[in-house]
Amino acid sequence: MAHFPISKTILMRLVYLLLFISFVLFSPFPVTADIAVLCNRLSEEGLPEDRGPFYAPSFKALHTYSRQYFDTDSVVYLPVDALEEEVWISRTTLLVMPGGPTSTMEENLSEKARQNLQKYITEKEESRTLAICGSATLLSTTTTYEGLHDGRPKERLGILPMNAIGPAFEEKGSVSVHLEATDTIHFSHYYGGCYFTLPGGKVPDGLSVLGHYRDVPGGIESVVYNLDSGGRIIACQSHPELVEACPEEKRGGEEEGRAPTFPPYMAHIFSLLQP
Repeated sequence: MAHFPISKTILMRLVYLLLFISFVLFSPFPVTADIAVLCNRLSEEGLPEDRGPFYAPSFKALHTYSRQYFDTDSVVYLPVDALEEEVWISRTTLLVMPGGPTSTMEENLSEKARQNLQKYITEKEESRTLAICGSATLLSTTTTYEGLHDGRPKERLGILPMNAIGPAFEEKGSVSVHLEATDTIHFSHYYGGCYFTLPGGKVPDGLSVLGHYRDVPGGIESVVYNLDSGGRIIACQSHPELVEACPEEKRGGEEEGRAPTFPPYMAHIFSLLQP
């Protein structure tokens, strides 16, 4: 039997090729992913678990709306523990952070995960981040919430130059949001979140107010923050993705050319997140 010698160079190339194929096949984050929706840990079947720091109705609705609005299959669930690996940073163009209890989110974020969040949001060129309710509060500078931390301000990640105060309302349910740019009123779902206040009463560079709560004088519900890196954050204290929880007459009209019916507020937010 003839033997064909294999050079060291060819052998090394074969090894690198096998390693690359293994990485692609077994990586927890698809190579082609553009939009990553944070969720709780994944089950053995690869489905997001309901138990964890993020509300299941929130991340499931945001995943669905992201796929439909951007008309792409390149939307994945990113489990919170996968934030510790840097691979998702280069593969993500839009990070969607659902709602949930802010303190529970912090408990589930390792120091490495926090560093990677900071790296993606503030350093990656033209990154896009959508933070909802508890996640919006997580990105803020401080939080003062009635009944928590003895009523004293609690330091958060400090990525967003805003302070959060809560609760914005005593009861959960439908709330109306006045969008500044379009001078329109949209309904959203409130689930115990905060409202933003401006540090020192001044608007920081790069930040603009997106919407106010109509029933909270001076209460900022959402902001757009453009960073020096070219990245953009949209942070909402209510849940525009959970419009189905609102009474039918308050859901708004159908977004032309898109199915199913898109909450107008959610559609407006997504339009601002376009690359």
